[in-house]
Amino acid sequence: MSTARLDSLRELAAEHDGELSAWLEAGIERWREGESLDRALGVCGTDAVRERDLAIRRAAAIANPDGLRKPHTLAGDLEMEIRRFEGVKWKRCRHMRDPNLSPFDRALFDALRACDQSGISMLRSQRRLYDLIR
Repeated sequence: MSTARLDSLRELAAEHDGELSAWLEAGIERWREGESLDRALGVCGTDAVRERDLAIRRAAAIANPDGLRKPHTLAGDLEMEIRRFEGVKWKRCRHMRDPNLSPFDRALFDALRACDQSGISMLRSQRRLYDLIR
C-alpha cells in the first residue's frame, strides 16, 4: 500500500473516531518499522491463531522431548509456565524484537507476541492447552 493511501486513511479516521485514528497511527508506525501491514494493523487473526498454536506446540515439544508425559500433565505444566513467563519475563522483553531467551521461553514469547500483536487471546487454561496439544 502506498503512503499516499495510508495518509488518506489516516485523515478519514481522524474525522470520524479518535480511537480508530490512534489504532491506525500505531499500526502505520509499526509498518514503517518493518512489520507487514496486516500484522502491524492487527488484522491477521487466523494467521495469529495459527502462529500462537504453533508456538505453544513447540513449547510442549521442548518440555516433553521424549514424548512420555501425559498430555493432561503437560498441559498443567504449560499453564504454570505461561503464568510464570508472563509475570516475570514478558514484561521485560515484550517490546524487544529478538530477545535472548531459552528455546522454551522463546516459544512462549512467540505465542504471546502473536496474541499481543493481533488482539487474540492467549490459551492459559489447562483444558484449552490440553485440547491443543493432545
